[in-house]
Amino acid sequence: MISNVFNRLVLTVCVLGIAACAKTDSTSKTSEDVSDQTESVLVNGEKASDAYSKFLHQVNGSCQDKNNLWFLATGFIDFEIGKSAQGNPIKANVTVYMNEGGSYTANYTDSEYTSCREQAGATSCSLVKLHDQWFEGRWSVEGGKLVLSGLGEANYITYNEKPALQLTLQQGFFVNAQASGKQVTGWKIATNVASGGDSINQYCENDPAQ
Repeated sequence: MISNVFNRLVLTVCVLGIAACAKTDSTSKTSEDVSDQTESVLVNGEKASDAYSKFLHQVNGSCQDKNNLWFLATGFIDFEIGKSAQGNPIKANVTVYMNEGGSYTANYTDSEYTSCREQAGATSCSLVKLHDQWFEGRWSVEGGKLVLSGLGEANYITYNEKPALQLTLQQGFFVNAQASGKQVTGWKIATNVASGGDSINQYCENDPAQ
């Protein structure tokens, strides 16, 4: 009788083990299927990963000619996020430096526009800066979207016949919650500010090529 009970226990363990293995295999296949689906997603007629690689940070020029040295990043410029207590518009800027390997550095600033007046057909305002913060995160392509951890998600679009990103800032955006959920359009820009906030002179002082 003891032998029969033991055999039943062994059989039960073996059956449970097989079920567990079958479950593990099923989960593995599901992950592979998701990966395959991501790779097969097309954005603007090309693989999503290739489409979003157009927004990678680049250094254009060299420190040998600082006047022609520029840093290429993605800029989301002068978008309104709300009003101040005085009813003045508050506008923000986000500059994103996406690096190969999946990391990014970004700068978020916002300012209150005060004392605005029309002058020579244009609006001139005084700016009171409210936030100015650099931060880092990871980026990835998930399905047809570009996911920027800590910042939000973006879709590839065409703006003025050029590649652009339509970014939705995540809810509870940590720098300024007032910007949460805002949908803004950005494109590749040339700036004289290096990733991390260095000026051209500071960048060239640390440039290993020097």
